[in-house]
Amino acid sequence: MLPRMARRLGVRDVTWPANQEPVEGGEGGRRIREAGVYPDTPRISRADWDKLAAYFLKEAPESLPHAATPPVTVGLPGFRVRLPDFQIKSPMVTLVHVDSAHRRIYVGDATPGHSTLSVLDSRGHAGKIFPIPSPVSHLQLFRDTLGVLLMGKLEPHDAALGTLGLISAWRPGANPTIAWRIDSLQRPVYASYADLNGDGIADVVVSEFGNLTGSLTWYERLSGGGSRRHVLTPQPGALTTIVGDFDGDGRPDILALTAQGDEGISLFHGQPSGNFSREVLLRFPPSYGSTSLQLVDMNCDGYPDIVYTNGDAGDYPGPPKPYHGIRIFLNDGHWHFTEKYFFPMPGAMKAIARDFDGDGNVDIAAISFFTDDTRRAPLPFVYLQNMGDLHFTARTFAAADRGRWLVMDAGDIDGDGDDDIVLGSFAQPDAQPDPRQLSARWHQPGAPTVIILENILDTSGTARDHEQGCGLTRRRKRDS
Repeated sequence: MLPRMARRLGVRDVTWPANQEPVEGGEGGRRIREAGVYPDTPRISRADWDKLAAYFLKEAPESLPHAATPPVTVGLPGFRVRLPDFQIKSPMVTLVHVDSAHRRIYVGDATPGHSTLSVLDSRGHAGKIFPIPSPVSHLQLFRDTLGVLLMGKLEPHDAALGTLGLISAWRPGANPTIAWRIDSLQRPVYASYADLNGDGIADVVVSEFGNLTGSLTWYERLSGGGSRRHVLTPQPGALTTIVGDFDGDGRPDILALTAQGDEGISLFHGQPSGNFSREVLLRFPPSYGSTSLQLVDMNCDGYPDIVYTNGDAGDYPGPPKPYHGIRIFLNDGHWHFTEKYFFPMPGAMKAIARDFDGDGNVDIAAISFFTDDTRRAPLPFVYLQNMGDLHFTARTFAAADRGRWLVMDAGDIDGDGDDDIVLGSFAQPDAQPDPRQLSARWHQPGAPTVIILENILDTSGTARDHEQGCGLTRRRKRDS
């Protein structure tokens, strides 16, 4: 890492490792040069660099401690594990999306040269399979309109190859047409649709993650069909956004999670005419590897809290990180957040917070992509059942290690009134050793491309249980 740091500071005469990454050519390389990622002149003297490097070499520990993972029970009461017959050999699933309204599951696969978007029924049987130009990273349905985000290229890159398409008449028997299209996006990974400037037309916020360069940008949809670009922050690593009036002034605000060095959660306050001002709510160390964000009331006080995961270890091989995992930050009612819960989970990639068991308390389902494979029992999936007051029982299922879960979604697939969970496998090993040969399980015959965790909740007791969950908590707070 030290030679890479030196290059960022313009110190050129430092020995590089054999696996140094070259700057990409073409437009991506031009963007990197224009952004000054690697300065042409030194930002510090060689003497100061030597002192800095010596400090790191002296202070860095020989190894990282293992995280003390709480007990995890094998077995998911309230769920039935389904392995659909839909299978892709060596799957590279970049998206699963539950369409509850039509009881469908969308699955995006990034097999090189054969990217596809498949539509499965509620049982996981494949219906239509659409070839697509590049891997899909996000999908949103609005009645008969489909919003789809294509990355351009899966591997880290800085060229603006991504596309957003808004496809109308997305229903059986119709002739779909592209109602709105935005090209030249930098490796986009997420889109939020909302009217941001009050003109009655839905705009879009795009997380252009990029690589060494990128941005968080909103695109104003013009009445003539074009768009106008507005940069919220010109930094790489934009991951996800949530739009809502969070400060109560009647204008839409944007809550955003960013990674790639300047990691944190920011609130962009809406101003007149579609302008925004940035307030940093939480900032994390650049080693954290932020991966997902959810906004949900976890302690039943009426204020939205933050459920956050960090676990990205994809840039460079390294040991499992004890600070990876699932965190809950509670809101004091004034958008000041304090960490109140941490569940260690090396490689945590995403968490979904829902009341899965119908007791009125919000539970958490989470996946890990970079699991600690040196442990006796790696944890690729965990279900944190909320027993009240942020006390959780951790559970998993026996077949959880049959796939490498990069993506997850939840929704009512079978129309029975509760939320099911879908996991998607990206079964490609990384550069780290695999002492347990888990990758062999990901590719063996019959290995799942997706797994459905079917919720078999008895909804007849939901109302009663809700009074035992948040209802009871709020009543206790009123009484006190």
